[in-house]
Amino acid sequence: MQCNSTNNVRILKEILTNVQKLPMNTEVDNKRIFNAAYGKMAKQSSTYTTQYHAAAVTNGLLSDYSHTRVETKPWLLIDLGKQFYVFEVEIYNVDEKVQCCAYRFHDANIRVGPSLNTMELCGHFTGPGVNKQRIAIRCPTLKRARYVKIQIVKGTGNYLHLAEVKVWAVNV
Repeated sequence: MQCNSTNNVRILKEILTNVQKLPMNTEVDNKRIFNAAYGKMAKQSSTYTTQYHAAAVTNGLLSDYSHTRVETKPWLLIDLGKQFYVFEVEIYNVDEKVQCCAYRFHDANIRVGPSLNTMELCGHFTGPGVNKQRIAIRCPTLKRARYVKIQIVKGTGNYLHLAEVKVWAVNV
């Protein structure tokens, strides 16, 4: 696998810029900001084939991805295992290996909540997506959440496939 240092530098600069914009109360209590989704359980509304499992979005790799079957409103759900204060959900679209399909990520609601019955809208991505796109969805306020759900909410004949999802949060 080739390392694209220009792209890595760009991504790091974006992350640093976003960290500098954090709400003050996330740092006042000396709480560390981290990716709460890394290694956590994920599931999706369907699975295209076993190669494209939901866990691909929380494994820290951009070289594999999740992929649903064609559906009206496909979704991906990440269980963070416990509650955190979530301020941003960072989504990485598929790369050029999936040449046909990055545009398929569109009209997606990103919801977070402490239970599956109490999900609130964190943000919306209109799209369409592009290859290797990094999409940062900043919640308007810190949200207490255990679950993160990404769902395409418009159109028919939709697939949902993503390379990685990071949930930037602090401990409750």
